[in-house]
Amino acid sequence: MSKLPVIIDCDPGHDDVIAITLALSSDKLDVRGIVTVMGNNTLDNVTKNALKALELLGRTDVPVIKGAVKPMRKEHVSAKGHGSTGLDGPDLPEPTTPVVDKNFVDYYYEVLSAASEPMTIIALGPLTNIATLLFCHPEVKDKIKEIAYMGGANLACDFKEFSTYSRTAEFNVWQDAESASYVFDAGIPITMFGLDLTMKNGVTFDEVEKFRTEGGRVGNVVAQLLDFYFKAHTKVGLSLCPIHDACPVAWLIDPTLFSVEHRDISVDFEGDHTYGCTYVDMRFHKEPTKPTYWASDCTDRARFVQMLLDACKSYQ
Repeated sequence: MSKLPVIIDCDPGHDDVIAITLALSSDKLDVRGIVTVMGNNTLDNVTKNALKALELLGRTDVPVIKGAVKPMRKEHVSAKGHGSTGLDGPDLPEPTTPVVDKNFVDYYYEVLSAASEPMTIIALGPLTNIATLLFCHPEVKDKIKEIAYMGGANLACDFKEFSTYSRTAEFNVWQDAESASYVFDAGIPITMFGLDLTMKNGVTFDEVEKFRTEGGRVGNVVAQLLDFYFKAHTKVGLSLCPIHDACPVAWLIDPTLFSVEHRDISVDFEGDHTYGCTYVDMRFHKEPTKPTYWASDCTDRARFVQMLLDACKSYQ
C-alpha cells in the first residue's frame, strides 16, 4: 500500500516535536516537507526547533520552509508552556542544514500542483500559512485531500484546566482566528482535534519513565521534553500530560484510535469575549452543511501511548 503524502504545518513546540517523531517513524505517511508558522514561539525559534528535531531523528532530508511571521491582523504572542525558546528542556543537536530558501506560498503551490494525487496537510499551529495559501491560490483547494488539525475545542472543554489566553478559545485558533475561520469555511475537509479531546489523551508520570528507560536515545529526549512540558499541567493540578499535536498524526496512521463525528464547525473572530471560539454544532436534528469534523474521543489511550513509544524505539 502506498504511503499517504503529507505536509506538516507546525510551530515546534514540545508536542509538535513528538508529533514529528511519530509522523516520520510511520510506514503509512510520506512527509514531503515541514512548513513552520509563528505560534508557540517566534518564527525564527520554531523554525530552529524543527531543524533540531530533524537532526535528532536523523531526517535532515526533510525540507523545512519558513512560514508566516505573524497572524493576519494582530501581533504574535508566544505560548507560556514551552519556555523562552519554545522548546526548553533537553539540549538538542544544533542544526546542520538550512531552511529552504523559498516563500512558503510558492512552496505549497509548487508541491501541491505537482502532486499526482491530493495531499493531506497536518496542521499543528495557527492556520495563517494555509489561509494565506488559499487566498493567493484558491485553485489549489482541490489538491488538498484534507486537513488534520490540532486546534480549537468544543464548548464542552473547561478552559480553566489549561493555561490559554482566553476563557473561550484554544491557543492555536486564538492566535489567528481570522485565518482559522477562513480555512474552516474553505470547503476543504478538516478534522478538528480540540482541547476537549487532547487534554484527556496524554501520558502519566509513570509512562514518561517508560519513554526514558525503554525508548532508546529518542525516547530519552522525549522524556526530557515531557519533564519540562508536564510543569505547565501540574501547575493546574493535572496528573496527565497531554500530547496535543500527536493526536491528528496518530489518527492518520490508525483511524480506529479516535471517534470522529461530522459536525458543522464555525470560528468566531469578531466577539470581544469569544474571539477564537470554535462552535461545534451539536444539534441532533441538524444535517451538517460543511466538510468539518469533530474528533470527540480517543478510543484507547494506552494504545496511543504505546504508538508513541514504538515510534521512539524505531530510531535505534
